[in-house]
Amino acid sequence: MDKPDLLVIGGGIFGLWVAREGLRAGMSVVLADKAEPGQGASATPLGVLMPHMPAGWSAMKAFQLAALMSLAQEAEALAAETGASPFYRRPGRLTPLRKAEARVRAEAQITEAAHLWGAAGRLEVLDELPEAAACLASERAPFGWLHETLTAHVDARAYLTCLRASVAVGADLRLGWRAEGPGGAPGEILFNRGSLTARHVVIAAGWQSRNIAPFQAERGVKGQAARLSAQLPEGMPVIHAPGLFIVRQGAGEVAVGSTSERVWQDPDPDAALEPVIAAARELCPPLVPATVTSRWSGIRPKGPRPEPVVGPLPGHKEIWIASGGYKIGLGIAHHVAKALIGAIAGDPQAPPLPPEFAPLPLEGPG
Repeated sequence: MDKPDLLVIGGGIFGLWVAREGLRAGMSVVLADKAEPGQGASATPLGVLMPHMPAGWSAMKAFQLAALMSLAQEAEALAAETGASPFYRRPGRLTPLRKAEARVRAEAQITEAAHLWGAAGRLEVLDELPEAAACLASERAPFGWLHETLTAHVDARAYLTCLRASVAVGADLRLGWRAEGPGGAPGEILFNRGSLTARHVVIAAGWQSRNIAPFQAERGVKGQAARLSAQLPEGMPVIHAPGLFIVRQGAGEVAVGSTSERVWQDPDPDAALEPVIAAARELCPPLVPATVTSRWSGIRPKGPRPEPVVGPLPGHKEIWIASGGYKIGLGIAHHVAKALIGAIAGDPQAPPLPPEFAPLPLEGPG
């Protein structure tokens, strides 16, 4: 492939989806990754796809909601195409209300959720646990439970495997290619193994995107999670409390997490995960005797603003950025890819990229 239409740097959830949408748009695609696709922060054990609450509605929240509402269909199509499953499930979410003011805030958002979500989802406050979650410690929620029906989850590693299988059919995979930065020619990127030039380049290398391209970005945020061997009821909602998720990931497996560490020294799992596991066991007693089967850590990309960082690199019209997914990347990646490829191809039918997603130049405001 002499000069492909699209060069994608990074094989995480954003990069794989951008490559897939490029192929669907009829583009010739090269995907370069410094190691193997699906090995970075996207491979979280949690895989939670949770909507933003309706308070303080914004373009980002609307974009995420549209993404979440379309993901079930995309997951089904991906499974049909590859013969494998991303294990998409939509069991909803329960949050313990531990203070009276938390219940007041939750009740105030019910009407707004009905207006914004329509028939897609429901928000309510429960005084009694649903049957599928009866094993939870009810005393940990003295003011009831916030119940929301939009939250879903995937097996992130299975999801990434499906995407890689889809992309590998049509793209040129360059594994072991570590990007170092733009070259001297338009659309040229320098790598440890040489240079590649494309008509359009998308940098989707997660938190390390900032080492490849000159745009304003924060340091990555370390997240940690664990898998436990435990049996929870089928249909168990995702359990969410501040700093804690409990996710039934199939018969005999439960994922718990996660930390959000802005300052960290070692990227590997460490003792900061232990309080999260302890909190999960306190809220969900069946986890008390459960064995921790694996520990995970990943450096999640978080931009200088709450929004993802998606758009053309300032000063380089051939180079685009797709990063900053932080905690919502798994849920929005397909929608980001459709919008980004649509912008590159000039497709008026593609979802628009919110202006708030645009990368900031290094000298721009924080």
